[in-house]
Amino acid sequence: MYKSILATGVILVVILHVYFPTSANGLDAASDASVQKIQYPDIAQLMMKKYQLQVEEKNFEIFYRLSTIEAVAESGTEDHDAQVISMGINSERSSLIIKLDNILNSDIMSIRFPKEVLSADKEKFTLLINGQEKGYEFSVSGKYTNLIFIVPKQTTEVEIIGTKVIPEFTGGLLILAAATSLLFVRYFGNKLRI
Repeated sequence: MYKSILATGVILVVILHVYFPTSANGLDAASDASVQKIQYPDIAQLMMKKYQLQVEEKNFEIFYRLSTIEAVAESGTEDHDAQVISMGINSERSSLIIKLDNILNSDIMSIRFPKEVLSADKEKFTLLINGQEKGYEFSVSGKYTNLIFIVPKQTTEVEIIGTKVIPEFTGGLLILAAATSLLFVRYFGNKLRI
């Protein structure tokens, strides 16, 4: 009987410790200033490389990973030869363009970008690989959109097309629109007075 009470007590302590974690000094981990919050929202980002995309003086983190389809036992699946040369926004096409190099085998590309950078109505993106439309897997994690797709050997460009991309209107276009509106109002304002 005492053994079952002791076992129940140990199980209870373990459950309490798992559901109510504490720091080393016995304080609640949430109120302990020495406990650092995790930088990334989930573990997937820890395994991904990060690209800093700058759009009109604002930086956005885009996470990506290129993995070979055939796993090499000792080196894992990451394709160390494949490189992302650049990423950029094409405002006219509402797209994110990714330039690649050294795609020597068919790879699986995972990319995670902020919804603020690129979004699509009803979350339906168009994926072009070397100009040809391809399929993809899609998910959302908080403020990020995740796409996974196959990149064939010798791929040099991936384009993800949405319906809204930043910047929606560049500063130059806003100035042009304001100037055009002002001229329009002045021209027709003078005509109406006559």
